[in-house]
Amino acid sequence: MADSTKVDPNKPLAMMTAGELAALLDSRIEAYLEGPTTEPANDAALLDRAGAAKFLRVSVAQIDKFCREKALPFHRVGDCKRFVRDEILAWVKAASK
Repeated sequence: MADSTKVDPNKPLAMMTAGELAALLDSRIEAYLEGPTTEPANDAALLDRAGAAKFLRVSVAQIDKFCREKALPFHRVGDCKRFVRDEILAWVKAASK
């Protein structure tokens, strides 16, 4: 986990220590994932591919790639893939470490 030092966001990346870079990345990912939403979050709801893509702000093709690579956790419901928001968040946080 990144150290708890304050990071100057205007400091050039090349001048940052590894701890500062990790802290900056963690804060940016948190802010990105907690960004403004237009609908209330229902963490128990299953998302389809388009919903997962919208939630992660990537294309549906990128979601398909993550699934093919067995990177993004998903559940099969018949022939469809479904995603849980909490599992997506855990996957993003694990991938950022």
